[in-house]
Amino acid sequence: MSYNKLQTISSKSFDKLYALKRLLLNDNQITYIEEDSFRSLAALQYFELKNNEVSWIIEDTGKVFAGLVRLKYLGLENNKIKSVIRRAFSGLTRLETLNLTQNEITTIEENAFDDLTHLHQLDLNSSSLLCDCNLAWMSTGFPFKVQAKCGYPDRLLGISLFEVPPSQLICESSPKPVIIKEPPTKITLKGENVSLECQARSSGNSEMKFHWRKDGRLLQSVRHPTRNFSIRQGNYTLSTSILNIKGIRDEDEGRYQCVISNVFGSVYSGKARITVHVFPVFTKIPADIAIKTGSTARLECGARGQPRPDISWQKDGGIEDFPAARERRMHVMPTDDVFFIVGVKPSDTGVYSCTAQNVAGTIVANATLTVLETPSFVKKMENKETRAGETTVLECLASGSPRPKLKWTKDGGPLYATERHFFTAGNQLLIIVQTQGSDAGSYTCEMSNTLGTERGSSQLKVLHVNQNGYQVEENHTSTGIMVIAVVACIVGTSIVWVCIIYKTRKRSEEFAQAQISSSAHSSDLVPYASCSGVCPKDYKKPAGRNIFLDSQSGHSKDSGTGDSGQQSSDDLLLEDDHDLLIEARASSTFEEPTTEKFAYPTLLHA
Repeated sequence: MSYNKLQTISSKSFDKLYALKRLLLNDNQITYIEEDSFRSLAALQYFELKNNEVSWIIEDTGKVFAGLVRLKYLGLENNKIKSVIRRAFSGLTRLETLNLTQNEITTIEENAFDDLTHLHQLDLNSSSLLCDCNLAWMSTGFPFKVQAKCGYPDRLLGISLFEVPPSQLICESSPKPVIIKEPPTKITLKGENVSLECQARSSGNSEMKFHWRKDGRLLQSVRHPTRNFSIRQGNYTLSTSILNIKGIRDEDEGRYQCVISNVFGSVYSGKARITVHVFPVFTKIPADIAIKTGSTARLECGARGQPRPDISWQKDGGIEDFPAARERRMHVMPTDDVFFIVGVKPSDTGVYSCTAQNVAGTIVANATLTVLETPSFVKKMENKETRAGETTVLECLASGSPRPKLKWTKDGGPLYATERHFFTAGNQLLIIVQTQGSDAGSYTCEMSNTLGTERGSSQLKVLHVNQNGYQVEENHTSTGIMVIAVVACIVGTSIVWVCIIYKTRKRSEEFAQAQISSSAHSSDLVPYASCSGVCPKDYKKPAGRNIFLDSQSGHSKDSGTGDSGQQSSDDLLLEDDHDLLIEARASSTFEEPTTEKFAYPTLLHA
């Protein structure tokens, strides 16, 4: 794979190459190698990486070569390595040859090669070593023959490190950059502007250069501009670099590192973690629902954000220990953003709050759950018995959802509020003040909602105290019927009497006319009493008697009791007239006819 202008080696580049023994990546432009890129190359023995731009995997990290447990040769000739850290070759326990030539190495940390227990040959030809106290460990007892010459201080320039007495390897000042301010870890909201600052100092006059890396890769995007400046403070040069990230995005999240270098070496700052948080946004908002008792309620609530928001449910403004939760009838499906309540009860009615929360913030959405319930009586309606003048209360205690509407009737007719009749507690109580007999009867309460209708009734009896002190039921209906019957009897009797009087008078007049007509043809019977204003001058009507003349004998007949052989004129009355007269006399309003008006004639014996 040589000469291919490769720049990056990813973690999956050599997956499953378990039998590979020789790998050549020389003469490319490799600057970045992901950690664990060689984890599958357990059989690799020869690995060539010369003539690339590898630096940071040796200078900063120590995990790149993990997995090369059988590697015997590693070639890193002519790269840009300036420092060798202690962890640089971790995992290469069987390495025999290490080639670091043609690299301007300035510092090598103590015990950097201790993990290479099988190392026999180390190739090193640096003339840029910073010969100070940090290399004192290497000046004596180093087991490998290498070319290591000092590049600083000036008094030791060009002298082999192994020829310098340890007493002259001192740390008075360092021309190599020293970081005095590292970029901080930050948590930011998406879309905000973020700045990272890195600061270093050096006692040398060599210009310090800054590079920013994200997750090990060099940042070169126009979205990541940097501002660098230096100032001289006494014997030191203080340099600062500021990385600006405008309108931070999700892809900007990662580990940022500042790299400062000059001719004496490179230093790496700590890795500042930038976490991009996104304020939660609902993807599913719960909706109001109405459901019957015993059914399963389903509420959906989903949200997105960075990090992923946690979803929680509360009832009626923050109550977490609500009935469905206590009774284990609540089920939450986090992956489906669904909240279930099984076997809903009236107590489950309320406002449920879905809360989506992450470190960026919290959002809340509400939904109302209405449990529908058929109307029913909390308490059965009861019959009432009260005394006249007292206050009476009739109860119609209703339950149901939606709340039932109540309607009262009395004896089948509508019942309205008056100055004595009041409805309270949502029409659940009927109050009758100063109860009267007219209030007695059957009271019906009808409750209804969208699910149905229920009815109940109470019978009200009104008692009053009579003159003997006894309580008697006052039945207004029976009394009214009796009054009506009496009035009807009186009216009927009056009509009968008017008819009787009329018939009696009519028959009397017809009878008198018949007698007068009869006397016009016969002279046997002359009723003196029938002469009306034309009687003889010497006629005198006996008081209280009816007198008739016998036309043959000329003698008068007394209607009284004079002769024992004679019949009373009352005995000679016609049968029909006699009956009418008896009926008429039975009435106190009947006016008995007098002899001044007409006389009942008496038939004489032949």
